[in-house]
Amino acid sequence: MLNDSSRIVEQDQACVYGKELAYIQSQPIARLATVSPSLQPDVAPVGFQFYGETLLVSRFAITRTFKYKNVKAGNEQFSLVIDDLASVPPWITRGIKIHGSAENTMDKKP
Repeated sequence: MLNDSSRIVEQDQACVYGKELAYIQSQPIARLATVSPSLQPDVAPVGFQFYGETLLVSRFAITRTFKYKNVKAGNEQFSLVIDDLASVPPWITRGIKIHGSAENTMDKKP
């Protein structure tokens, strides 16, 4: 369940169709990369939900995370990778990478 009091919304302008959408919806974890004001990259596993062109990332105590602090500081660009192993062996990987701009929705008034 998503906690409305602790969320960041990431948006990507690209549309996702067919197999890609089914794959995204089948995966429980992604890796979100953001950048700090001092240009230090940070990547972390996140839970997410995908709504067409909006990706909702949430977790307990998100305000203590680097991703939240980086977006709040104005570094809104992100990369997100959703991937898994289709099989081992043979080693078959699959995944999708999404780039976009993040929006902090925690400080918005309803």
